[in-house]
Amino acid sequence: MVGRSVAFASCCITAFAWLSLGAQTESLSNASGPIDRSSGLTCPLNTYIIGVIGQPVLPIAIECSAYGPDGQRAGGVVRQEYPKDKVLATPVGPLIQFEHDLIHPPQTARCAGDQVVAAFRTRVDTGSLSRVDVVCATIAADGGGTALTTAGSLARDRAGPPTLQLTCPAGKFAHGYVGDLRGIALLCLDTPTLASSVTGIGMSTHQTVAGAAVSGTVVLNAPAAPSTTVRLSIVGVPTATVPPLVDVRAGSREASFVTQSSPSAAGCATITATLGRSTATAPLMITPPPPAGAPFSFLLLPESPSNVFGAPSTITAMIVLPPSKTFVAGGVTRGQSVAVESDNPGIVAVQSTTQRSSGDTVKVSLSALATGCAVVTATVDGVAWKKTVRVAAGF
Repeated sequence: MVGRSVAFASCCITAFAWLSLGAQTESLSNASGPIDRSSGLTCPLNTYIIGVIGQPVLPIAIECSAYGPDGQRAGGVVRQEYPKDKVLATPVGPLIQFEHDLIHPPQTARCAGDQVVAAFRTRVDTGSLSRVDVVCATIAADGGGTALTTAGSLARDRAGPPTLQLTCPAGKFAHGYVGDLRGIALLCLDTPTLASSVTGIGMSTHQTVAGAAVSGTVVLNAPAAPSTTVRLSIVGVPTATVPPLVDVRAGSREASFVTQSSPSAAGCATITATLGRSTATAPLMITPPPPAGAPFSFLLLPESPSNVFGAPSTITAMIVLPPSKTFVAGGVTRGQSVAVESDNPGIVAVQSTTQRSSGDTVKVSLSALATGCAVVTATVDGVAWKKTVRVAAGF
């Protein structure tokens, strides 16, 4: 058999703008013989070979596709092929144009379903290719490949089995190939880093006043391709809300959302983002503003800008009444009513027997018992002032 070679210009590479996943490392598989790196076909950026058309055995066109986070094809199929005016050159014969090669009609080997080319099996006879088997695999959820299956063959001589398997390294799939009839090798590209899980929730603040909007950001483990929907939920404060779904646009790792609460909301909320089996959470502590026109002030001591206290520890609730209010020995004057309550005594317990008065000030001891959240309410003559308290062991 007379060896042939193919010479042609490199095909133009057009990127899928919506799938800009950043730089990936391209590598070469082992080769079936001496290869010409100036010859070959390559898929557009971040896409992979899913089908090969050959005449008679060397690929003259490849079909390419991008892949989504579920390992399925996305964005349609792009075909890259040799220009029709390129020629097969032999050292002893005339130039033969591809379209005139009627002896060997085109043969197609196409991966089934959502599979992608992972390997070629080749046979070389008397110094040139005589057979190329196209081998496919499925992109698994972790980016790896499944068991190899043969999609089809490009063959001039069907005698004998293939003699060499050209396999992409682990975690890579075929992005193109280089070479000619003397030898061929696969161009292998990293498996697309697929957005398969949510890794975190970033909040503009973890403490807010009830009624105020707080922005948050969902973060994925990789860029989304194509757009990816994350589920959101919030618990702990009944009147706090988040959008049930947030879309991370294709090519991005993040998407923003807004948490909203009613003016009377109080407590520690937990925001949860879910993608597949992965979840991420973020806390949000919500404290109501002081009641309008409150005739007293309410402090928790020792003072903490974030109302976070250690456990176990003692917190002092201090209620300061207007100077016009007077006290008699043993308590507040008749008609005055001061009360301190906790909505979660297992976290923060009120020691009512410790209530003591001095001048215009009333103090009550609270016991911070365990990690968690509680709403402490001071009520004077029917006017309630709430403060959200978070207790952290070892704080």
